[in-house]
Amino acid sequence: MAVRRWEKIGKTEVVTDTKYKQFTRDRWVNPKTGNTEEYFFLGTKNNKTPTIIFAITSDDQVIAIKQFRHGAEEVLIETPGGNPKTSDELPEMVALRELEEETGFRPGEIILLGSEPMWFEPCSYKVGFYPVLAKDCKKVGDQELDETEDMECVLIPLDEWLDMIRLGAIRDSKTITVTFLALPHLGININTA
Repeated sequence: MAVRRWEKIGKTEVVTDTKYKQFTRDRWVNPKTGNTEEYFFLGTKNNKTPTIIFAITSDDQVIAIKQFRHGAEEVLIETPGGNPKTSDELPEMVALRELEEETGFRPGEIILLGSEPMWFEPCSYKVGFYPVLAKDCKKVGDQELDETEDMECVLIPLDEWLDMIRLGAIRDSKTITVTFLALPHLGININTA
């Protein structure tokens, strides 16, 4: 039997609106049972799609950040990223700005790793992200963090970074995704990495 598309009933209802996030409720008709079911989703205000950046120096040092994540209730090691400031800001421009603000590094080259956003978790999130590779990054200044940001920039050799993913020390799914999308652009065959 083929998987069928569910029919959405009515408009999305905003349940809670916070500074950056928006929680919504939709009602759907289950094509298998005919029953109406409610689903709750997390999205971003103004439907902005963030950019997640795999940044690397010319000597193969991955530029990562350590920051506290409230959902995980711990400090995680991740790749940098952020949201567009305007609706027409391209992912490459977001990557350039956010990388410099969060780490003080500027890339020599930026490569968009897909024309469509990747889903964070399509069951309960209405937001995806653009994966971007920032190559040949050079330190050009200090971090310029927003009031709500508290993070440490760290450099990790690429081989060690990949080992950290394999051993479970890197546990952020968007970070792992953007890493593996970037590897072929760095000449690394992911079948043998």
